[in-house]
Amino acid sequence: MARLVPKLNLSEIRNVSERKVATVLVQQLPDSNVVMHSYNWVQCESRTIIEGECDFLVLDPNYGILFIEVKGGIIKYLPDEEIWVRVPSGGGKFMPIKDPFEQVNRSMYRIVDHVNSNLKCDKFPYTYGYAVMFPDGIFQGPHPASAQREQIFDANTLNQMQKAVRRVFQLFARKPIISMDKQKLARLQYALLPKFDIVPVLYRAIENQEAMLHRATEDQKNLLRSLSEHNFAAIRGGAGTGKTLLAVAKAQELAANGIRTLLVCYNRALKDWLLEIVSDEFGDLLSIYTFHSLTDEFCKMAKIEFVDSESTPDQIFWNEVAPERLAEACDRLSSGQKFDAVIVDEGQDFPSLWWNSIEYVFRDPEHKSCFYIFYDPRQKFDKKNPVELPDGIGTPFILNTNCRNTTEIARHCAAIINEEVTTKADMPSGSSPQIHSESDWQSAFRMAGQIVKDLCRPDKHGLKSSQIVILTPGYARKHWPDKARESDIVEAINQWRNNKSVLVASLHQFKGLEADAVILLSPSLSESGRDYQIENYVGCSRAKHVLHIIHVEENP
Repeated sequence: MARLVPKLNLSEIRNVSERKVATVLVQQLPDSNVVMHSYNWVQCESRTIIEGECDFLVLDPNYGILFIEVKGGIIKYLPDEEIWVRVPSGGGKFMPIKDPFEQVNRSMYRIVDHVNSNLKCDKFPYTYGYAVMFPDGIFQGPHPASAQREQIFDANTLNQMQKAVRRVFQLFARKPIISMDKQKLARLQYALLPKFDIVPVLYRAIENQEAMLHRATEDQKNLLRSLSEHNFAAIRGGAGTGKTLLAVAKAQELAANGIRTLLVCYNRALKDWLLEIVSDEFGDLLSIYTFHSLTDEFCKMAKIEFVDSESTPDQIFWNEVAPERLAEACDRLSSGQKFDAVIVDEGQDFPSLWWNSIEYVFRDPEHKSCFYIFYDPRQKFDKKNPVELPDGIGTPFILNTNCRNTTEIARHCAAIINEEVTTKADMPSGSSPQIHSESDWQSAFRMAGQIVKDLCRPDKHGLKSSQIVILTPGYARKHWPDKARESDIVEAINQWRNNKSVLVASLHQFKGLEADAVILLSPSLSESGRDYQIENYVGCSRAKHVLHIIHVEENP
């Protein structure tokens, strides 16, 4: 039985395909072999960091190193187009993927160069080669010209892994073949393993934690399957329970089945993010709007006079006049411009009159294909009015497993609203939220700048600007600086996503979104007699891995 590095239980490998391959490698290869899983490499060229990963390295003292890339699922090579594609499990359009042989070949040469440098030799003394494993299918037909058939492992290979590995070693073998004794094998391992030491600790920790945060846990998957039997459903869940991702999944499922679907939310930034992540392959079968932009667009199509911006601040107008305009527009539009299914995210922020007007966007309100509402009453900023859902939606289904935040952050968020948190047993613990205090907003932003600088230092934590956001309540906007100490900040979410700089945003703007690291500036929970529970809950729950809270003593 081969030795696995890093030392862990095979059940801890979260990727099912990689776990399957690791199991047969460890069980079938001889004791003298070492199997390295998920080997991350980093190199610097012309002051630019280049990084990559190889799924498996097999160290065999009789030969050298075999590099293996694993591609799970159904994969095909299209020889006429010379491309590799992934076949969706439910059918549909092929999805092009990177050439797996090019990927593993690139990693192989990068890692061999690194080993040569550490061994202080001009030429790697042992055999090295590469293969690609497709554990979930059987490879048939012509193979790419860039690879030999021996380099293609598939489901049939799983029962004869030792022979398959030896064949590839023999294919790449240099004459004469140089073997390694225990001392030389240990030296080769030592030349490989220091690669892990130069990666910033927090940056790598976040990557490892991210791999464990499976956004669709079994609870979510089971709920989505059970919901397929319901045309109408309200789904209630706390922050981080995967509501938005399930809303997207359901909307895409409906569109893929030819059902014209509307995915509508409250927050403009969330809408923009949804437009980024949702494939445009559905065409007009899937439309994404905020309620505000939906009303604006429908009024334009119906040629009804309406404000030309979804940022109009008049709340009475949006709560009372806008839904009337939407209903009027729907009366003028043809059925082809309406929808068969509607999926609502952030339903807690929809006032009652909005639900009445949404009825009109259905082609046939009496025969809706699907009407789902995802909501969290704990995230409703307007505490004067309770959450209202449309009649007939039924008893809510409950999502209660957090799959966004590390355990420490999830517990902190649950404590704010005095609720128990439910997390999976294998969720990453992460670091505890850091609590700070400053006397005024100016000092708080200076501290935020220091935290940002520390998180972004390449020689310390190595986070990117696009991983960090500074959040404040909306009423603190007047205190926002142009810079947070030495770190420039931006207010446009698209600039932040493009890694231009750290984002500063209000809690209203960022609600529904998330970041690897959040710095929340906020009064304490009961400062000046006001209850800031919801603001703190919403702000803290945006953080996936790192959370700093700076309580400001100065009144807003």
